[in-house]
Amino acid sequence: MKLKYIIALTPFLYWSCEKDLGNGNIFSNNDTLEASISENPNFNLQNKKSQEIITEIEEKQKQLKIKLKKAKGKNVDNLYLEYSKIFDALIKELDANEFNSFLLYNKWENEVIPDSIKQKLDLYDKLQIKIIENNDGTFTLKFRSGFYYDMFKSKASRELREYLKIATLQRKKPIVVNGVINEDWSEISNRLIIWEKYIKENPNSKYKENAKGKYLELIQLYLLGNKNDRPFSFENKKFLPENEQEFLKTIKKHGKSTTGVLTKNYLDYFYTNDKNFASDEFVKNLTEYTNSEIEKEMKKF
Repeated sequence: MKLKYIIALTPFLYWSCEKDLGNGNIFSNNDTLEASISENPNFNLQNKKSQEIITEIEEKQKQLKIKLKKAKGKNVDNLYLEYSKIFDALIKELDANEFNSFLLYNKWENEVIPDSIKQKLDLYDKLQIKIIENNDGTFTLKFRSGFYYDMFKSKASRELREYLKIATLQRKKPIVVNGVINEDWSEISNRLIIWEKYIKENPNSKYKENAKGKYLELIQLYLLGNKNDRPFSFENKKFLPENEQEFLKTIKKHGKSTTGVLTKNYLDYFYTNDKNFASDEFVKNLTEYTNSEIEKEMKKF
């Protein structure tokens, strides 16, 4: 079994989270913490720095739980802005600290997982953490899909609630799994239009930059693919028929959108230059041109 996961970390205690998420209630009626993460028998598998980070995450979860119960109006959105930065920083720090462990995850294929690794994975599961492979084959830690939405949906502003809802729905059904694109290209296009609409309808949103980041990741994947899946043949510099039809459909249906404009520019460059360069040089030039066009268009958001 090849261990490739995308990481998710819920900001609530895992015992109450497992109990309450099933019925849609993010907070338990019983506020008593049954056990501390640091008391888990597998906790010593983490090195000292990882232990410190996880303990801090646990404490911040407790703080947020208390504050959210009392917060109203803008204070709810402000708590999201404050604690999302805190949790993002902590999970990135844990991610960096676990770099050597990530190297091990990629080595187990069709083999029995050693107890030491399995125990660590079990601890991550209890913390609602998952380890996923990025498009470039590296691993990263991320919060579980929907954990912010589940926390804030009942109290957040429309703007925040809509942003979190879109992000949650898209993460629950990832486009890329284990480095492979497992959805039709049309689904990537649909998600691009959803994010573009949110960005343009909420020009002053506090969450606009986050939305732009998600759009950027998708538009690069849509036009260029990744190392495992491309919309064109590398060898003969020809579009795969289904991808070519999808791009033409997007231009026809959403031609005036940012997504439509970028797709048209991309196709124009491809058709103009595919016979002018050898494969390696063509792909390099196409990638540079496409990224340059994306950067220019996104400045208009």
